[in-house]
Amino acid sequence: TREIWANVENVILVYLGSAVDFSLNPQNHWLFFTNKLPSNPQQRFMETFAHNQKIFFGPKDEIPAIASRIRNIHTYIEKQRTKEESKLKKIPNKAFIEVGDMLIDYGIRGYEYLHRRTLTDREKEIYYQDERQFFDLMGISDLDASYKDFRQRRDKSIAHDLQINEYTDQLYAAYRKDLGAIGYWIFIQFQAHFIDQILAKRLHLKKNLLFTSLYKLYPYISWLGLFNVFAWLFLKHEVRALLAKMKQKQPS
Repeated sequence: TREIWANVENVILVYLGSAVDFSLNPQNHWLFFTNKLPSNPQQRFMETFAHNQKIFFGPKDEIPAIASRIRNIHTYIEKQRTKEESKLKKIPNKAFIEVGDMLIDYGIRGYEYLHRRTLTDREKEIYYQDERQFFDLMGISDLDASYKDFRQRRDKSIAHDLQINEYTDQLYAAYRKDLGAIGYWIFIQFQAHFIDQILAKRLHLKKNLLFTSLYKLYPYISWLGLFNVFAWLFLKHEVRALLAKMKQKQPS
């Protein structure tokens, strides 16, 4: 788990995958109430993942407080929207589960891609249970008991729940504005190759044949520092600074 969340390239891959899921999630209208993610996707995603790092690298006795703080933020948002719209508004439990799905699924996908090997069933179970413990502290109910159960439900969610909706295009427009034309093209190409192909087809993400070769080659040449070049060219200064802090937790 620590190896997954210490690797900034793996964190970026979780970002790429999560950006897809948020665009297809039926509860993504909550993102537009606060407007924090649509207005600054890079910064918002990285701040979220930095919190996830704190969970696995910080003192264990501080973890319940982190969980409580995150849940309280969401409770405050619910109260604000309820007040503004004059009717009770609650973020469904399923929405919290689906955010957890992103961290679990894309964390594993990223590790397997970068390390060119499939995690064992035991390794996947350990990672799943580490994440599940924190979700439990947040008061999220109906969590899957095992990685096997998670995988079955996740596959069903990909097939049926994650669908094009009225906010899909708006989120992708925000990603494009945030990354610029070239950065956005690279972003789209990595998504097309990295995510479940059911979702790629749903979003009409088409693979570029030349990029396919680069995608397959990248894990073998990542030691050349190509990620640093990409970060310097396309990521905001404050995001690069946050990634640098996260990189300090890279296992030796």
